[in-house]
Amino acid sequence: MRTFRLTATAAACGVSLVCASSAGAAVSPLRQVTGASPFAIGCAGPGHDNTGRLNEDAEVEPWVAVDPAAPAHVAGAWQQDRWSDGGSNSVLFGYSVDGGSSLGLG
Repeated sequence: MRTFRLTATAAACGVSLVCASSAGAAVSPLRQVTGASPFAIGCAGPGHDNTGRLNEDAEVEPWVAVDPAAPAHVAGAWQQDRWSDGGSNSVLFGYSVDGGSSLGLG
């Protein structure tokens, strides 16, 4: 029981620190960085297991990173065109070197 209380207390302190450290952070408005799929329908080719359904224009599992040494440098990646039975047509990425005012896509 003592271990559980200690773990719960440590977890609560960790959550408090995370919340406290982000409380003063400035957050800019959301900005869409993706658009229509760059892939033609059927681009997966004949070798793809077509038992699944293609969710065209779906961008899933996004990840974003900010360079702590240069906060205006932002990079993100996501799975493009997710298949219902797993996988996607590709993993794409976007980046900005001016805090999101302009975007580059890859």
